[in-house]
Amino acid sequence: MEGSTIRRRIWAVVPIAVFLLIGCNQAEQQVQELSEDYEITMATEEATEEEREELLALEHEQIDHMLMYIRESLDEEEAESVSIPQSNSPHRLRASGTSSVELETQYDPDENDHPFHIKRHFSFAYELEESDVDLAVADDEELPSFVEIDQEASFITGMIPGLEWHELTAQVSPVGQQDSQELSFSTIGEWRGEFIYEDQKVVFSEEDEWAGIMSVEEWTQDQLSQF
Repeated sequence: MEGSTIRRRIWAVVPIAVFLLIGCNQAEQQVQELSEDYEITMATEEATEEEREELLALEHEQIDHMLMYIRESLDEEEAESVSIPQSNSPHRLRASGTSSVELETQYDPDENDHPFHIKRHFSFAYELEESDVDLAVADDEELPSFVEIDQEASFITGMIPGLEWHELTAQVSPVGQQDSQELSFSTIGEWRGEFIYEDQKVVFSEEDEWAGIMSVEEWTQDQLSQF
């Protein structure tokens, strides 16, 4: 009698275990399919109770959009132009200070399926030859010369749930001749994702590189636009 009761209990538990296993396998399979579609390797493991409380839980569509954005960034082949957001422009260009520029995308976010409007930026500190005075550049005057550029950094504004940008290296440097000098921007970093999907914790890290070019003349005039 006792043995029969134990067997009934075992058989009652089996369907629940099978259901959980199927659900787990389906979630892993769906993540694997997305990984193959976008050529971005993702690792999965069963999430702990603590991880479920701490990490964001994403839907399949949200993960799809996230990977779509990363893939577009990875597939950019040429250096892009950069611009200076007007809200960040100082009223006057000084011989030393900090500057922030925005990397322009090659695609129109409004024409893409993903809903994210992430902007990528570079920031840096600079010192010009006129080290102690305000600099106002007329059209017929020479462009300023950079004595030093340092504190380079790359970062994003906006948000994709479950995704962060981690910079590894960043460089801003003047290139070319004085009369046609440009600022070259480059960075290497990683897109790092960590989130919950169904009952799985999903983790990935994908290296990416951004690059951009801006003429020193354009940079100077943008800085002086509110002078």
